[in-house]
Amino acid sequence: MKASLRITLALAMGVLLAFPLSSAFAQDINTMPVPKAEVSAGYAFMRDMSKRELTGFDHVNFPAGWYATGAFNPTEWFGLVGEAAGNYRNDLNFDLGQVLEEPGLTGLSVGTGDVHMYTALGGVRFFHKFGRVVPFGQLLAGVVHVRTTQTPSALGTEFGFELEKVTDNNLGIQPGGGVTVYLTERMGVRVAADYRSMIDFNSGDTNDYYNAIRIVSGFTLQWAGR
Repeated sequence: MKASLRITLALAMGVLLAFPLSSAFAQDINTMPVPKAEVSAGYAFMRDMSKRELTGFDHVNFPAGWYATGAFNPTEWFGLVGEAAGNYRNDLNFDLGQVLEEPGLTGLSVGTGDVHMYTALGGVRFFHKFGRVVPFGQLLAGVVHVRTTQTPSALGTEFGFELEKVTDNNLGIQPGGGVTVYLTERMGVRVAADYRSMIDFNSGDTNDYYNAIRIVSGFTLQWAGR
């Protein structure tokens, strides 16, 4: 038997075998239930779009992070969501010119800083199920806790800088959206993005506003389908 004929027969057999499987998969797509409850967890990347006067950091990436969410869906299109998350960035150089607001001193590193950010948010989610694919939009609000540790260098010590640890609690408002693709009736994968606006009420006479964008990816588990 010629090689071309063997390849043709193999392709034909593959199509015949795949057809019933694809039909079953399509039926499964149409019958997958909407979950009453679900949890999701995974990796979170954040980019701070703000200039923080405390450190002089501007447009900083937070490459390390995590998120965990839980949701209860009372209807087939509406859910209540709670989220906890953390983002981290270590060994950031802070500049003497930025800290002292003296352009002539720009470029002189007076130490490093570690910034850890934690959030506890809650809110609502709107979604629509298209078989295994579930796009959603949500709006969350809650507390953003920022912890900064500044470690002076030898130059910083000469200028009188000392080891300093500062904590701050802000109000966070976080609209966003994404999509969940369910691999089975119980487990799926999720990709989402959101925009976080943080308001610092402890900054004096005027409130400071910080902004960040975040991208998350992870796994979801669902149960109690309706």
